[in-house]
Amino acid sequence: MALFKMILRKMAKNKLFILILAVGLMISAALLSAIPMYADGSLNRMLVKDLENMQQTGNVYPGTLLISYIPSDNKVSQAIIDKKPVGSIFKNDTILGLFAQRLDTFRKVDDYARNEVLPKTGIGAVANYALYKTNSRKLTGLTAPVPNSETCTLDSLTGLVQHIKLVSGRLPTKASNGVYEVLVTDSALAHLNVSLGETYVISDFQKNGFADIRVKPVGSFTVKSASDPYWSYFTPDSLMDGFILDEQEMKADFINRQPTQIYSARWYYAMDYHAINLYNASGYLSGVSQVQGDIAGISRDASTVTPASSVIVQNYFGQRTQLTTMMWSLNVPVIAVLCLYMFMISMLIIERERNEISLLSSRGAGRVQIAAGYLIEGLLLGAVAMVFGPLLGYLICRALGSSNEFLQFVNRQALPIRIIPLCFIYTLLAVTFFLAALIIPSIRAGGSTILEHKRVVGRRKETSWWEKLFIDIVLLAVALYGYYSFVQRQKILISTSAAASQFSIDPLLFLVPVIFIFGVSLLFLRVYPYLVKLIFWLGRRRWRSPVYLAVTQVGRSPRSYDFLMIFLVLTISIGIFSAISARTINENEQEKVYYSNGADIVLQPTWQVIPGSSESTVSATAGSSASPGTVIQQVTKDTYIEPDYSKFTSLAGVQHAAKVFLEDSISMSYKSSTASGISLMGLEPYDFGQVAWYQNGLLPHHINEYLNLLTSEPSACLISQSVSNAYGIKVGDSITVSWQANTQVVLNVYGIVGYWPSWNPNKDASDTSNSGSGQPKLIVANLGYIQNLIGVEPYQVWIKLKPAATSKAFYDSITKNGMGGIFFQEFLNSRQQVIEQKSSPFLMGINGSLTMGFLISGIICFLGFVLFWVISLRTRLLQFGVLRAMGLSSGQLRSMIIWEQLLTSGVAVVMGLLAGFLTSDIFVPFFQMSFNSASQVPPFHIVFEPGDIWKVLIFVGITLLTGIGVLIYMLSRIKMSNVIKLGED
Repeated sequence: MALFKMILRKMAKNKLFILILAVGLMISAALLSAIPMYADGSLNRMLVKDLENMQQTGNVYPGTLLISYIPSDNKVSQAIIDKKPVGSIFKNDTILGLFAQRLDTFRKVDDYARNEVLPKTGIGAVANYALYKTNSRKLTGLTAPVPNSETCTLDSLTGLVQHIKLVSGRLPTKASNGVYEVLVTDSALAHLNVSLGETYVISDFQKNGFADIRVKPVGSFTVKSASDPYWSYFTPDSLMDGFILDEQEMKADFINRQPTQIYSARWYYAMDYHAINLYNASGYLSGVSQVQGDIAGISRDASTVTPASSVIVQNYFGQRTQLTTMMWSLNVPVIAVLCLYMFMISMLIIERERNEISLLSSRGAGRVQIAAGYLIEGLLLGAVAMVFGPLLGYLICRALGSSNEFLQFVNRQALPIRIIPLCFIYTLLAVTFFLAALIIPSIRAGGSTILEHKRVVGRRKETSWWEKLFIDIVLLAVALYGYYSFVQRQKILISTSAAASQFSIDPLLFLVPVIFIFGVSLLFLRVYPYLVKLIFWLGRRRWRSPVYLAVTQVGRSPRSYDFLMIFLVLTISIGIFSAISARTINENEQEKVYYSNGADIVLQPTWQVIPGSSESTVSATAGSSASPGTVIQQVTKDTYIEPDYSKFTSLAGVQHAAKVFLEDSISMSYKSSTASGISLMGLEPYDFGQVAWYQNGLLPHHINEYLNLLTSEPSACLISQSVSNAYGIKVGDSITVSWQANTQVVLNVYGIVGYWPSWNPNKDASDTSNSGSGQPKLIVANLGYIQNLIGVEPYQVWIKLKPAATSKAFYDSITKNGMGGIFFQEFLNSRQQVIEQKSSPFLMGINGSLTMGFLISGIICFLGFVLFWVISLRTRLLQFGVLRAMGLSSGQLRSMIIWEQLLTSGVAVVMGLLAGFLTSDIFVPFFQMSFNSASQVPPFHIVFEPGDIWKVLIFVGITLLTGIGVLIYMLSRIKMSNVIKLGED
């Protein structure tokens, strides 16, 4: 108890120090707890989004679980043949027994479906019902036959009234005088030729012995809401041959009475797929599987249609592993900073209290007692981190979800973040590491007395342990080996065009750069003392007192600044690396979208076609191998009706539009060679140059120069490098192309290109459709020339939007202004795809983790910076007092501190910049290994945005200036007259 009180008094005496230490530990715990929290939220969002897309695009509710019971009539039919009953079949005991078995089986399935399904799957249902049906019966009027009468059934649906709206009539009441009041769908009135308020007879036309049923339709209905999951499987149209009876009456009078009239039963569940998450997904799948097995075990006539969501949920587990690995990988740099921070702070605490520890050891305190004191202090701080760390981690995850790019946040729908048990385990790991980093040095320090400690302090350390062990060289060697491994793997991916999983981040992509930064930092610290000596030698005769004292102080004890400088180098270099990594990944993915589509908007209108309605001829062109005007071929072909092109150019937000004709499979002949499977693009050069997205540098010349070549001659064409390499075609040669029923067209080669908007020159190894044709091949020609020769065929419309135009305004213009009956086979919106891409959990994870990782490391750096100098100031109070007593003014003393900061922190910032740019230049290109090498067009390249670097520098600058301001304020508060005391050495 006495030890506990002593620890509390010590902590109360150093409130500011303990507060900063607690905040740093809490942030460390928060980041670690945020990793599983964000992975959980991202996966849940990804899963729900995939399921929602399935519902929207496939028009299938993903949570549909359907149990069916349709009893077989085989045994009954065979019994009728064997027993040959006269009149009603139910006069035979064997047949009655079969119907009794049918009822017993129905009850078992019904009881299971109603009571066991939801508990076994572990999630709720947004809608569910049981649909019971009799067999088909003959429909007649009470007094006269129904015109054009149809067969009908008697049905019941659980909870129907809550999901319908009456079109006419009223809701049914209880049966009266043997007449059952029923509902019908609005379409059933016409289909069955019945009227509301009339009484009808449903009779067994097979004359098996079922009694006639009198029904009176009293109301017709339609669905209350088309989006109601209740109607996601059965719609009112599927009930157009049935009369809907109250479920209780159905069960009491027609199912439970012998002989049962149940012909089929279905139990439908619209499972709440929004409730599926990281922890219940496995139980959900196993529950669905168990339901399948149980239903099959009850009866062969019962079956289960499993939810369409099962396949997506199954894939979810692989994505969970991938995303969790990515989260750890992305946070490797900041985790390294956090570990270094906790280790540095622990060492500073021990060094700061070394005198006190040695004094306690001299007075008989053992190592266990000393370690116990620090254990109590660490546990108190750890308890604060355990309580508030996950809460802060929750806020971090919310911020991660709104990250759009590096250090850029937008207002978007929040991730479904929740604090899960795994968060506390990760928090406990952070606290455990801190306790170990605090207790182990305290045990070592507790073994020396005060005399031994003073003797050690008096000795000057020339080299540190990592210098003797050449840790810096070892780390650089490991990093270089990682670089070599990356190079070899990249060569394999490029040579084989191997498909990689999208955003499958290799953990080494972040671990190796951190190792490299550590190695460079330690190598710099090895050289740093010599740099300080050089600075001292260059200015020793010219410097004023503050500068001289600062250089002398740093030069005499350079190793005391190691942790601080590594801290700063890591923060700056990791910030630079994070900024360039995030910008590079984002820009490359955006460029891939725009290049793949070709323009902001790509439309493929649906054209009307008149089959075989025209004949086409073509003449040879000037400069070709055939004589001009010679008819090469005459064919009968389809005629297409072209949509009104002016409607596309008049849509809201359109800056320019272009016609682009695409034919993916044409035949080409050159001299004696022929080839097929080549793509043809027909375009109008000027319009195409106004709308097409293209990255400069992909071709030897600007794309407009190639378009000018097409403008210079109608028959001019461009061919891809793959066409030239495969057939030896050069500029100036002539080729002949044809496709489908069209005539041959002669083109003259004016240029060779390696890339072209929307055309991928890489062959995807996973695509076997082009396996026999080698690399993809392309020919680009003038659209007007092609249309003059073969007529107008369906083309795409490429649109460039105005910079301020919005997709919503463009869509509204299509619907409001009307397109004259024009429909679209394809509709691509590059801007919208980029927005959706940035909203994906993977890119959000990359942007958010890199952003928050840098911010947290910056905050930790600030806290470590302040703690380092607070402890340093307190240990150097005597030195400051002596300097003041020797005549150094307070302004000169502050100037000395500032120069000391420049020689340590300033140099570390410069070194951090160099290390960050060097690391980015070496390792960022390897991110392309995480993407499909075949789909990565344009080629992966490093994107450097000066604005990102300025954000890093401004943030670090504010951190350092704030820290220096705190130090100067603390220095001004010190009373130097109280510092110098008799007996101080």
